[in-house]
Amino acid sequence: MLNSKRRGLLAFALLGAAMLAVPRLLSGRGTEVAVHDSAPGFRILKTDAVSLRMDPLIGLDSTQSDDPVAAAPADLCAALFGGGIYSDRPQVAYFTDANCPQCRILDRWLKDVPPSEAEITVHDLPLLGPSSVAAARAIGAAGLMGSEAQMRARLHRSRVSPNPAYLREIAEGLDLDAGRLLANLERPEVDARISQSLGAAAALGIPGTPALVIGDVVVIGRIEQAQFDRLLARYRPAPCMPARAA
Repeated sequence: MLNSKRRGLLAFALLGAAMLAVPRLLSGRGTEVAVHDSAPGFRILKTDAVSLRMDPLIGLDSTQSDDPVAAAPADLCAALFGGGIYSDRPQVAYFTDANCPQCRILDRWLKDVPPSEAEITVHDLPLLGPSSVAAARAIGAAGLMGSEAQMRARLHRSRVSPNPAYLREIAEGLDLDAGRLLANLERPEVDARISQSLGAAAALGIPGTPALVIGDVVVIGRIEQAQFDRLLARYRPAPCMPARAA
């Protein structure tokens, strides 16, 4: 365990490193798709409209937190796209966070993309603090009751931390059993779902939200619908996708 002095010095050093690194990550509007340096077979596009996790001490004292941890995916495409890996439709993974302002902008049109154009798998990637983790858990808990999308839409409109009292209020509005919803927060499937999303994001070097994986293209940061449509028109399957039967 770090003593307070050493922890303070380390925090200062890491914060300084983060301040130097972030401008490089955020520079440029991001119009060019490039080869992904750390994910073989994938390409990458970065924009400057991204919300990053800014806590440089995350992971230094993990014994003090019960937050979900990243689980390295055994099958990256299955983790990204679920059952969609067996579909002939273009596959898109969307990483979002209830506290991400850029995600709310992207949500406005992404939800209206027809399933015939793309099959979108949504990942709740809670990188922006404890309330993000709480929201991701609430969405997962509602998902066990068939109301994942409704809970996500409700929490993405709110800036209130999803505490039990607030979740009870939301449950009533969604006609859900509040007691069951709160009990579901402790189900292992809920944390496993978040851990899988964290692991898939880590495997692709995704440091913040929003992020999209459009076939073999990893998009870090918000893009406009016209750019999404262009990437979809040039869609190539992710390199981890299973080969189609002849």
